Amino acid sequence: MRIALSAVVVLLGVNLLVSLLNSDMMKTIESRNEKLCQLDQSLCRD
Repeated sequence: MRIALSAVVVLLGVNLLVSLLNSDMMKTIESRNEKLCQLDQSLCRD
């Protein structure tokens, strides 16, 4: 039973960590994309 509870706690912790990293990475990617668009308009999607 302890192993199952430990596994649940570990999975919840990993899930939280991945979601936080994903959130920060998306902000970083958007920021870099904006800077690239300012440098070279041909790289923009719009």
